[in-house]
Amino acid sequence: MAASNGASSSGLKSDGDEALSRAMQHMELHRGELDDVFVGEEVLAEMKKEARWLAVARVNTNKNFSVDALFQTLRYVWNLAMDPELQEVDDNLFTFKFFCLGDWNKVMNQGPWLFRKLVVVIAEYDGLMDPASIALNRVAVWAQIHSIPVLYRKTDIIDQLARRIGQVKSVEIQHPRWFEGDYIREQG
Repeated sequence: MAASNGASSSGLKSDGDEALSRAMQHMELHRGELDDVFVGEEVLAEMKKEARWLAVARVNTNKNFSVDALFQTLRYVWNLAMDPELQEVDDNLFTFKFFCLGDWNKVMNQGPWLFRKLVVVIAEYDGLMDPASIALNRVAVWAQIHSIPVLYRKTDIIDQLARRIGQVKSVEIQHPRWFEGDYIREQG
């Protein structure tokens, strides 16, 4: 006896099912198909404006964790003016969209950030690349160089010392008043 949906009881597909299957095969975009899509200058300017304060991140672990717990923890420790938008791109891969430069600078420059004693690796993101293609293998940390003689506290000399630790992101020779001690801070 034939089923009312057009397929026989033996499980054979009807012509309509085959047409639907063929149509569904064309519903997925493949790499390179966006190469010849035209984007107007106004739209491109708007896209660049939207992408100006984006970041991509992952937690340095192979274990499962709650994305909600991660986001709540980061919201608490960052204490930003506006909550960022979080999007889970893949397992343990996230994009963050910030809404002001101050928040973005705080997250990108005042780390490292931890979640459950695990480092959260964060990098700038342009919004165009595949987030999975961004190398999340570096974390900037602050280091202190102690007891440098006063005459050696020159930018070029401090820079040479800091480079022995690793790649230098910034050096603070004149640190804020509330810091105590005889040291130079270096972020790398």
